[in-house]
Amino acid sequence: MIYVFVCSLSTLTGSRPFGLDMSRIVPPSHPLLSVILLTLLLAVNFIYMAVLEKSKTGPTPVAHTYLGDDYPRTWDIGALPIVPAFSEPNTVHYKMHGADTDAEWAAMTPGNGFVYLGEQRRQFSLSVFHQLRCLDTLRVELARSRANETMPTELSRHCLNYLRQMVLCRADVALVPVLGKPKRELYPDIVQCSGWRQVYAAVKRNQEDHRRWMSAQ
Repeated sequence: MIYVFVCSLSTLTGSRPFGLDMSRIVPPSHPLLSVILLTLLLAVNFIYMAVLEKSKTGPTPVAHTYLGDDYPRTWDIGALPIVPAFSEPNTVHYKMHGADTDAEWAAMTPGNGFVYLGEQRRQFSLSVFHQLRCLDTLRVELARSRANETMPTELSRHCLNYLRQMVLCRADVALVPVLGKPKRELYPDIVQCSGWRQVYAAVKRNQEDHRRWMSAQ
């Protein structure tokens, strides 16, 4: 009877108690051994099912106060989808200068790219928007230097070094074909990128929530 019960437990839970194949187990004839075996199998199966359920739900999220150094190093907005990037980076937008150039570059960092997290709505800048602002800074200064032959500012030097560090930090090892002789040119293939539209949508929701929070103060 004890053997039938344990086999039924295996069938109902869809698991193998203690990782055993019940078809290979010979039921013990001694009643005390049967009770001990049942107790062990029930305990181990309970632990196994608890660990299995834990692995499905993932790790318990850590609560942060967003005070001092107590904040996550990345903004958790869920897994970003993988999307194709650009096979050729040519575009009529985002020029060095022009009538709509400043507005187009500014639109890439809505609200200056800031988000507000925690009960006190602590201000953070997302790395992606920091990089875009730095690109815009270099664009503006490059255009000015061509027109007025001005010297680079401390901000542009910071941005140049920051972008260098970010490129090295991400260490993208995607292969880019090199074609053409004697003049070699790089032809980027279609690569995969994180879904940046989801980032923009999350930032928009955060900034709208922050505005409502500020109005209620």
